[in-house]
Amino acid sequence: GYDFRLSNRNRFLINHVGIDYLSPNTTTHFDTLILNKNEFLRRSFDKQLFTSLLFRDFNFSYNSLPNRFGESFSLITRMELSGLEVFAANKLYDSFKKNGDSEVFALRFPNDTISFSQFFRIDVDLRHYRQFNPRQSMAMRLYSGIATPFGYSGSVPYVKQFFVGGPQSIRAWAAREIGPGGNAPESSSENTTLFYQTGDFKLEFNAEYRFFLLSFLGVRYEGALFLDAGNVWSLRDDPDRELEQLLWNARYDENNEKTGDNFLKYLAIGTGAGLRVDFSYFIFRLDVGVKVRNPYPTLVEDGNGSSREVHWRWQIPGAKPFQNLNYNIGLGYPF
Repeated sequence: GYDFRLSNRNRFLINHVGIDYLSPNTTTHFDTLILNKNEFLRRSFDKQLFTSLLFRDFNFSYNSLPNRFGESFSLITRMELSGLEVFAANKLYDSFKKNGDSEVFALRFPNDTISFSQFFRIDVDLRHYRQFNPRQSMAMRLYSGIATPFGYSGSVPYVKQFFVGGPQSIRAWAAREIGPGGNAPESSSENTTLFYQTGDFKLEFNAEYRFFLLSFLGVRYEGALFLDAGNVWSLRDDPDRELEQLLWNARYDENNEKTGDNFLKYLAIGTGAGLRVDFSYFIFRLDVGVKVRNPYPTLVEDGNGSSREVHWRWQIPGAKPFQNLNYNIGLGYPF
């Protein structure tokens, strides 16, 4: 590949050739509860080869210098492609077949089949920083990405899909706990939630106010107040999940029941506070996230015999403000 800079503020990284093998190892418990009930998700866990001969991925990063107001920004863009050459060879091979039948290239063994994954993925990470003074600063991030299959692939591999939650994302929820869209999480028979939710499209916004607390024995302590919002969505309709698809307008079935709505209606919003302990050579981080708005609707009685959908936590009867806090531990700043 190529790694070059036009200046010391930006960097280009291009890789051409790459072959990766994906062989997911799932438990029988996970297969029974999740994969066997969702064909769309099961396909994303198939054994696959990621192949690239001419172009594999492209990474670009740019970091600006602070202006006189203490503002700076950074841009990180990534693009990845798999299976284009295999797809072209497959189409060329089919064009020479006299009977007009189509054959999908794959590595076939007596007891197994490994398919060639064909997908395109791109994401953009834009960050803005404002240093008010040596003790106070503001950091914001806008992130969006999309991944789509093409050719003979019906879904994007699970490891290449997007997720939200966790210490680097929406900190009020655990990684992969929510989404896609307004799909409500399901609990297993053991009364534990299996966090596996991903999507083809991601939109996320984060804002964090950072402030100095104290210094003690050469260690700097900082506090943080943050707000996170976003979710992931599916590009295609998944019959095994509800309200999961990326839509601009409401969608209804033949019984006039709503099966989808504008994707912004299913944004998750969380807030919280954190502590940063700066040891100079690394930063230890603890964030406590509070759920403010669920991405999935909850039906509540309105008092006249009917029910309505609510998303804000304070509209849900019995929901306490600081119920089910999510604790995140990490190294370095989240962005």
